[in-house]
Amino acid sequence: MSPSELSAQTVEAAAAALSGASGFWFTRRCLLFELVRRGAWPDPGDDLPACEASFAVALAEYEAAQAGQLARLVRPEQAIPGLEGPADLERYDLPADLFDYSIQRVALFERIDLCLMLVANGFHREIEIALTVPPRPSESTPPGREFPSHVWARIREQIDAGLPTTFIAIHDCGQPTEPWLAQIDERFGVGQVRRAGLTVPWAARLHLPLRAGVAGSYAVLEELTPLMAMRWIYRRVARGAEDTGFG
Repeated sequence: MSPSELSAQTVEAAAAALSGASGFWFTRRCLLFELVRRGAWPDPGDDLPACEASFAVALAEYEAAQAGQLARLVRPEQAIPGLEGPADLERYDLPADLFDYSIQRVALFERIDLCLMLVANGFHREIEIALTVPPRPSESTPPGREFPSHVWARIREQIDAGLPTTFIAIHDCGQPTEPWLAQIDERFGVGQVRRAGLTVPWAARLHLPLRAGVAGSYAVLEELTPLMAMRWIYRRVARGAEDTGFG
């Protein structure tokens, strides 16, 4: 599909549907799947990475043509470089206090997009949990994916002090996610991280299609709307009466 076929009416309607009345933030992948549902972008089928890459180009060209960035779209490329502490966030359009954490529980995400979406939507204010992208498992692995770095510094301090810390992996369903889960086991130890991700039965219950991909079948959380995804994640990580809920 040509980028020129992304009409302003279609994109704005999709963005409005994802944001809802509460103005939720969303990821490029969320927007992609919303446009797929509306028949405005081809289904990713067996090659999600290629579909995402072409969509990112199309969206960038669309925003350039519209002379402005789409509101409520999280942008990892603006959050990663040089981010060391809350003060650094003043350069971006996320308030610095969004990154204040209580870190008895630490959620681990493979994709910074999904992590940022939950941060921007205040998920960690409804439930006391740190929202993070974990460090690479070994020195031989290229650095640069640990996020937020200042939060991980605090996590290491409390681990060194012997404070109990529960790690929870929030992940998609399918073979493409398995290498990341293997990295988690290498970094933290097999069985040390609770998994709270999509499974084939959960995908069916949530009416998410299980697609056949190049690396095996998959289903992704970001095919849900932001509110549905956050509600599902909340139910997987909440501790009964200790947590207030996520409406």
